[in-house]
Amino acid sequence: TISLGENDEKPKFDKTAKQQQESRVAWNTKCKCEFNEEFKQKNDIVERIKADWEDLRELFLDDAWKLVWGNAKKCFGACCPERKTIRMSEWLAVKFGYDEAWDTLTHEIAHGVIGEEFTKDGRRLNHGPKWKELHKLMGGSGKVTAKC
Repeated sequence: TISLGENDEKPKFDKTAKQQQESRVAWNTKCKCEFNEEFKQKNDIVERIKADWEDLRELFLDDAWKLVWGNAKKCFGACCPERKTIRMSEWLAVKFGYDEAWDTLTHEIAHGVIGEEFTKDGRRLNHGPKWKELHKLMGGSGKVTAKC
């Protein structure tokens, strides 16, 4: 802000206002850098998973299958065999990193390949022995996580 001096009419600059402006500039610069770094990290993870998807789809699924990205906050991945679609969360990929995104991708592809498994008495198994074996074969953990 600009204020007039008590004894003269020349304006004087308020140092606190200048300091506030400098703080705002520094904060904006920091935010832009953090945003750019997060954006770069997001792109790196997403691009790597897209490349992995192409390789895995070629090995395990037909060309009709699609990988769709969303921004879910609670569900990392989902497989819809009827639509031949695997959905993954970009937001969670950035939050948990590449290794977790890879594990989720292989998890969902295993669902797409195996389909539904049933016990001898007819109960549905979402993560049965065939699914677990294939998930490990693809380089996944073979584990079911709480991410979905």
